[in-house]
Amino acid sequence: MNADFVKIDLHIHTPASKCYKGNKDNSEFLNILRKAKNEELKIIAITDHNSIQGYKKLIELKTALINERKTLSCNAPH
Repeated sequence: MNADFVKIDLHIHTPASKCYKGNKDNSEFLNILRKAKNEELKIIAITDHNSIQGYKKLIELKTALINERKTLSCNAPH
């Protein structure tokens, strides 16, 4: 890929959007992040209609996973 370009997707709906066609559970929110990572997207824009609940849920889940990782890495045997 050309170093001058960054892969982005500026139109992503989450399960919080009425038009979302997938499951409406936490794993589906995480699947959005996994797919973005697998596709090497550097920027995504959540575009749910008339709501920021999907964005808030993604941030909540991401924060919880980061905290869990920190906890597990601190308690791992050396």
